[in-house]
Amino acid sequence: MEVKIKKLKLTNFKGIRELSIDFSDTTTIAGANATGKSTIFDAFTWLLFGKDSSDRKDFNVKTLNPDGTAMSRIDHSVEGVLEVNGSASVYKRTYREKWTKRRGEADVVFDGHESVFEIDSVPMTMKDYQDTIDTLIPETLFKLLTNPYYFNSLPWQDRRDLIFEVAGNVTEMEIMADNPKKFGVLSEWIEQGKEIDDMRRIIGAAIKNLKEELKQYEARIDEASRGTVTENMIPEEQCRKRMSEIDKEIDKLDRQIADRYHARDVASEEARRIKDELVKIQTKMDDLERDAAKQWREKANDLEQQKEQAMADKRIMVTKHDGVVAEIKAKKDRYVLLTKEVQDLRAKYLELKDQNFVPEEGMTVCPMCKRELDNAEELMSHRIEEFNASKAAKLKEIGDKGARMAAELKDTEAQAKKLIEEEKELAKQMDSKADEIGVLQDMHTAIIGKVSKVDPVKKQELDELRAIEMMKLEKAQVPDVDVTDLNERKEQIKEEFRKLAHDASQWENVNKAEARVKELVGEEKKKAQELADWERRGFLVDEMMKVKVEMIQDKVAEKFPGVSFRMFNKLVNGGQEPACETLIDGVPFKDANHAAQINTGIVIINAMSEHYETTAPIFVDNAEAVNKLTETSSQMIRLVVSKDKKLEVIND
Repeated sequence: MEVKIKKLKLTNFKGIRELSIDFSDTTTIAGANATGKSTIFDAFTWLLFGKDSSDRKDFNVKTLNPDGTAMSRIDHSVEGVLEVNGSASVYKRTYREKWTKRRGEADVVFDGHESVFEIDSVPMTMKDYQDTIDTLIPETLFKLLTNPYYFNSLPWQDRRDLIFEVAGNVTEMEIMADNPKKFGVLSEWIEQGKEIDDMRRIIGAAIKNLKEELKQYEARIDEASRGTVTENMIPEEQCRKRMSEIDKEIDKLDRQIADRYHARDVASEEARRIKDELVKIQTKMDDLERDAAKQWREKANDLEQQKEQAMADKRIMVTKHDGVVAEIKAKKDRYVLLTKEVQDLRAKYLELKDQNFVPEEGMTVCPMCKRELDNAEELMSHRIEEFNASKAAKLKEIGDKGARMAAELKDTEAQAKKLIEEEKELAKQMDSKADEIGVLQDMHTAIIGKVSKVDPVKKQELDELRAIEMMKLEKAQVPDVDVTDLNERKEQIKEEFRKLAHDASQWENVNKAEARVKELVGEEKKKAQELADWERRGFLVDEMMKVKVEMIQDKVAEKFPGVSFRMFNKLVNGGQEPACETLIDGVPFKDANHAAQINTGIVIINAMSEHYETTAPIFVDNAEAVNKLTETSSQMIRLVVSKDKKLEVIND
């Protein structure tokens, strides 16, 4: 596919108010610094992708005023004619401010920005516009084919992948097929479809993790070794033998103490039985008293319930009475208000009734000639009839309203009288209910004051039983128990046991620490061996990359004439690490002069264009530094620094 730019029109774009440029296969745009040469490249990339030539989205598109502020309420646009395989289309991108008039406001207000897209004057959404551009040439490929510096700005891994793709990649499977014995360790990964970079990432991650783990083992072994110190400790076998002897002696002392307490426990059990019997007697006495008082409590509870119900009824009456009083006040207030309104309405009626028709000055005179109108009498009569009709209607309206208000006044007075009678009746009921509550309260107080009598025969029987049990309790003596000597001996050997237990615990920790040290040393050896295995795999992957580079070296030289690539960097330790650095006559691209960088970039573009079967306009900035540009089948746009104060466009 061949993509060419035929025409570019800038309007209010980055300081250029209006500029139109026609392009040929080779176009030179010359001018002094700051005359807008780079702006043309920015305009082209912004038209296609919304970015400047440095791949920035947030650059300032707007043209500025002399004071540095952006010009307002103007469109900023770029329009370009692109020819793809001989067929031309017009693409346009416009950036503008949105001004909105909100409801209730006189002035329009700024409401952000919007971008407008067109292809051949047909408006499009941003997505459809970008999809159309991507169909022509994807953004990454566009950068690769239009900017001589873009390839060498990529990460070295991306540069290497592109070289392998263009030169015709050699697969890892092909390399292993030629060297099955050497690279057999990597066969499982290769059969899974993993490439050298995939394997290198896996190996790198594994080696990094293993080295981190190995760093920790020395500290962990040292920490575990601190627990193996046995200085000032009783030998383990002697310690555990003495602990066993103390356990047996403590068991013997516990049995002796238990024997001394047994006699006391027997006496205590008898005393407890007597006390339980006394509790039962007291319970029976309490039951007698409760039964005697039960009949009076039932009567008192019934009176209490009647009193509570009467008080609840009274509260309802009070609430209803308060509502009636409030309603009476509202009716009286309404009566006063209506009386005032009726008086005002009557005065208004009398005032209107006394009004007579007053003719307007000059109403029967012609305003032009100032003569009395021929139909003056008829006009006057008509005006009088209109006045009388209006007056009669208003008087009727006032009369009707007065009648309604008089009726409402009469009704309000009647309702107020009825409510006053109802209030009096409620007051009587409230007084009656209060009297009822007082009577119930007096009856309840009288019953509560009554004292019930217990059955004297049953009470005497229980008193006699209690006296008998009390005599038994006095005779039941609980002997004192002295086990001081046994407890003192027990505490002595317990203290010895605690010290021995501490040493025994320390011996357990020592044994665990020694086992842990042995375990960590074994793990460390396994990790070291695992690291060595991974490093051997890494060496094989590097060897495979060397073989791969050697196999495609001739193809690279053919595709990129005059340009070579260093695929490995030598390390201080004698090893190598993968790389991809462009060399120009042995000089790294970054260290070469400007002209060499441009021509080398064009060589790379030519190779990429041939591989992707696509050409696009190449923009060469500072082209004046190159005596002769590398030949290319792509459209060439040279940006040249000259002394011209205005841009000069030269089409070859």
